[in-house]
Amino acid sequence: MENQICFRCKKRPAVKTRKWTTDGVTRAFYYCANCYEEVFLSNEEETVEENNSSSVGVCPECGTTSQEFFAIGLVGCASCYKYLEKDVLPTIVKLQVGRAHCGKRTALTEEREVLILKRNNEREQVERCLAEHRYEQAQGHLKNLKELNKLLYGGES
Repeated sequence: MENQICFRCKKRPAVKTRKWTTDGVTRAFYYCANCYEEVFLSNEEETVEENNSSSVGVCPECGTTSQEFFAIGLVGCASCYKYLEKDVLPTIVKLQVGRAHCGKRTALTEEREVLILKRNNEREQVERCLAEHRYEQAQGHLKNLKELNKLLYGGES
């Protein structure tokens, strides 16, 4: 587990490992102490009580069980959210740590992405022209790059 970073927060060094075998393939997930405690220990305590009084949740679409979800922290398919709701939703709320869903992507966002792609292309063209000593062409691409930056960020770029 040397030099492993936490699978969940992607910041702290991992100190705990959870392994799960599916279809003969073993996958290891590494967690820092904080994330491990938040995701697994509190969930295990809650689900032990629930599992004693009710049956284990299983997704009929992919076969993922509640235990598999708690072991690896991932659902098997979109239907898991419906069939494993009582186990999945509380965990998602804990994992999101105050983040809120912002809705679907808007056309404005897609237009912005197109501008960003064009800007990146112009930047590559400038670098290519400079490397090949085609300075006049680089100047034209640089002008386009500045215009795209103005559209993206406003003001002088």
